[in-house]
Amino acid sequence: MNKHPIALNAKAIHAHMMSRLPPHEQALLSSHMAAHQAQEEKALLEKIPEWANDPQRAQAEMAGLRAGAVQKYGIHPALVEDFPHHEGVLMLRDALMGRAWKAELDKMKAAEAGRKKEQTASNADQKRHEDFKRRLEDVKRSPGGKQSRAEMIADYVDGEDGR
Repeated sequence: MNKHPIALNAKAIHAHMMSRLPPHEQALLSSHMAAHQAQEEKALLEKIPEWANDPQRAQAEMAGLRAGAVQKYGIHPALVEDFPHHEGVLMLRDALMGRAWKAELDKMKAAEAGRKKEQTASNADQKRHEDFKRRLEDVKRSPGGKQSRAEMIADYVDGEDGR
């Protein structure tokens, strides 16, 4: 896979930048970043409490979010290695859920359309049969009408009376 310049590994950039700082600034920045990461993790677990109770589920879902970002949105894997803000995780989670729900809704709509089509065909056959019975009763009541019973039955069997 070609590496795009923007797709640099965030950890590598961080390590490079940290190596250029004096030791006391490295310690201060590391402390600040650890506090930020803890704060973001806490905020995320408040928004998705089921992850707090099941860390394995959280890890599995995060892996799924990363894979979804890459597969569905074409985001470079290095860009979803770390999420600096919990809101990004929440938005991606909602977006992927929305896609899944839409796909499910589309399947349900297609199945419903198929059922309606079958029902319409069934209704048309039933109407055709009822029309035939009505016409047959009309012929019985008035013999010598426009069409004999035999011709009417032959038309029905051949499907010429309304198909």
